[in-house]
Amino acid sequence: MRETHIIETKDLAKYFTASTNLIDFFPRAFRKRAAIKAVDGVSIQVEKGEIFGLLGPNGAGKTTLIKMLCTLIVPTKGEAYINGYEIVKSGEMVRKSIGLVTGEERSFYWRLSGKENLKFFGALYNIKLKDNK
Repeated sequence: MRETHIIETKDLAKYFTASTNLIDFFPRAFRKRAAIKAVDGVSIQVEKGEIFGLLGPNGAGKTTLIKMLCTLIVPTKGEAYINGYEIVKSGEMVRKSIGLVTGEERSFYWRLSGKENLKFFGALYNIKLKDNK
């Protein structure tokens, strides 16, 4: 565990393989598929108590970066630390120290109410329900 910054990334990158149809999912000898660079070489440092925001146009990689920092997707290369924990090697500790709520969707399970979503995700982290209301 590192204890320098609340958020720190070094050359963090995520590349996705371009796919146009089902046949592209099967490997072929000597065929190289194009990579889409969603995030490429991001290095940031955020101090404790600092207010920090990500700005950029659609497709700039903001959501992909956040998903990597929250351990929802694995980076292609680079390093990232949240509260001193490396996001790949110590994913459980990262998830215990942060949470993610996006504005893109109503909730993870959109048919559940806000309270039901909180109960569901709390149960995933063994958080005891103190109030059954």
